[in-house]
Amino acid sequence: MRAGLDPLDPADAGEDFDGDGVTNVDEACPRPLGATECELDIATDVRRSDTDRDGLADSVDPAPTNPDLDGDGILDGDEVYLFGSDPANADSDGDGMSDLDESRGLGSLGRSDADGDGMTDELENELGTDPDLVDTDGDGLADPVEAISGVFVTEYATGATVQRFTDPNIADMDGDGLRDGSEVAAGTDPTIADS
Repeated sequence: MRAGLDPLDPADAGEDFDGDGVTNVDEACPRPLGATECELDIATDVRRSDTDRDGLADSVDPAPTNPDLDGDGILDGDEVYLFGSDPANADSDGDGMSDLDESRGLGSLGRSDADGDGMTDELENELGTDPDLVDTDGDGLADPVEAISGVFVTEYATGATVQRFTDPNIADMDGDGLRDGSEVAAGTDPTIADS
């Protein structure tokens, strides 16, 4: 038996054991358009409608033996059905942020981002920030900078560059009377008073 087909039963070649719309013979021996020879390295499983288990049936999957065609870390089926992105393009919306980062809530892929700051409205609601404002607390730092990427400042005591996160809902994190954005611009630490 080759690829699950019975050599004594030629009728099974035209059947579709897994119900994916691709005949058994075409799954066992697929051919690119115009080719006459089998491409065994791309053969699909006649007993499974989704050979690579990526969530896309072999009949609609652009790469039925590769679960992540664009190599971005998201299964092709999730790209199509969950995020509405292109499984053949690691940055489907062309905004410079990978689909994987955006799928983690850092961008607007398949979701609403009313203020265009790269954080989905859903994430902003979870954080308590205003999905209609890029800088909820008005301190001069965008919400994603405060909540996700942080700011890099020079630590006063050691002179080392350190990453600090501030609260996108509090304009003066350390309570010293200076807004967080002003402190970062001045090279001081917005999380330590009198830095």
